[in-house]
Amino acid sequence: DDDFVERIAKNGAPADIFAVLPKIDEHMVDEYVEPLVAALMSRDPLPIEAAAAALDNADHRVGAVASRIIGRAGPDAKAHAKALVAATDASLTAWQSEHTAGRHSVVEAINERLRQQLWACNRLTTGDKTIIAAATLDGASSVGRPVRTAAIEALADGRGGKDAIPLLRTVATGPDAALRALAASALADRAPKVAEELLPETLSDRATLDRLVRGVPDAKSQPVLRSAAIQAHAQGIALPHLIARGDAEGLAAVATDTAQDLGVRAGAIEALARIASAAAQDTIAQVGKSADDEELQKTAWRALRRAKRNARAEVAR
Repeated sequence: DDDFVERIAKNGAPADIFAVLPKIDEHMVDEYVEPLVAALMSRDPLPIEAAAAALDNADHRVGAVASRIIGRAGPDAKAHAKALVAATDASLTAWQSEHTAGRHSVVEAINERLRQQLWACNRLTTGDKTIIAAATLDGASSVGRPVRTAAIEALADGRGGKDAIPLLRTVATGPDAALRALAASALADRAPKVAEELLPETLSDRATLDRLVRGVPDAKSQPVLRSAAIQAHAQGIALPHLIARGDAEGLAAVATDTAQDLGVRAGAIEALARIASAAAQDTIAQVGKSADDEELQKTAWRALRRAKRNARAEVAR
């Protein structure tokens, strides 16, 4: 009853609370489980030893809570790193078995346990091989995605050492947009050379390219971005970076190139108007005077007016 939950949450030994958790029905999680877990997490000091003893508990709810406590404790629970990794390995094995057997509700429970275990491994800076194994769990299936996400988050934080880089590279060009962005951020921080190599492969993926570019020196990324500026499908991704860098020279080459598609040239003109430097304005005016296409001329003159307004606004700041 409510009084019992309140009493045990307030005064119960951590081991007693862990013993109660498996007995609570799934439909009563919000009403009973959450208050008990909150009570454990708010203890000062955290019940590290009780949590460590429950890491390999057969009940996945208990194992998840225990891992959460160990992760919250961080370095203070370092003595239990080996037990944490062993429990995580066991969960991965159990996941595969239950998934093969088609017991989806059990797999969902293990997903949560593994999420907490992988987070705890990251916090304790342990279990690199286990984290890498979890990052490829069940390929690209949706059922394994929560586990893969938790593992890749740990790799992004630096786990896995050099062995993580090939995996992050694969994920950065994989089918999952959110994981691509996460892996790209990790590569920008951990492997700038790999990030540079991937730039040409991600010209149609704004979120990924934006993150990769952050780790690549401008001198290395500039040629790739300029090449994207002449591609209709990639120009919109490249232009914000070229504008931010004030690359009037690169954009002028596109705007004045009569061999380029008119829409691509117009995009470059609009970008020059955003830069609004004297060189950018000169290029826009040149196109306005010399373009054979009437619509492109109109685009240029409108862009020149905007560029002048932008330049005046910049001076007034």
